[in-house]
Amino acid sequence: MIVVSFDFAKGDSQAGYFADVFKNDIRPDKKWPNQATTYILTEDNEGNCSRSFKTFCTCVEHSNTRFEIQWGDNFGAQFKNKLIGGVFGPQMDYYNGRETQKRVLRWFVSTDKVSEATVPDMSETQAYKNHIGGFPQGSTTTSDGFTNIPVDIDEELPFN
Repeated sequence: MIVVSFDFAKGDSQAGYFADVFKNDIRPDKKWPNQATTYILTEDNEGNCSRSFKTFCTCVEHSNTRFEIQWGDNFGAQFKNKLIGGVFGPQMDYYNGRETQKRVLRWFVSTDKVSEATVPDMSETQAYKNHIGGFPQGSTTTSDGFTNIPVDIDEELPFN
């Protein structure tokens, strides 16, 4: 797996947005913002190169003139300060007692493909789905924050 931390490039209307969020974070153990971090598996279930990893590598190479990926030690360091395009889409979330709509990275593209990329449809986090009724029919929330699941709905539960 590789971990990609990103920000908006110079010239973008939001240039340096996540760097500012990081800089203004007053927590002692501050980290790069979660919204600006993505995890890419390098292999699929059969041990072959994953599609998302191949897409990432191809997009970085196409977006940076004369850049060619070098395999081996310190592999991740070569991507620092390289350009890549990102397609962002709307996502509904439920956090801290509020419904929120945010924009999240859905996939990478080459920088020359950004302007023609189609905005993906709305997605929902699991917290939002649970908030709007994602629990099984007949379940109730208790005062301790857990959900009581009725006894007779085994077929709706994921682990029987």
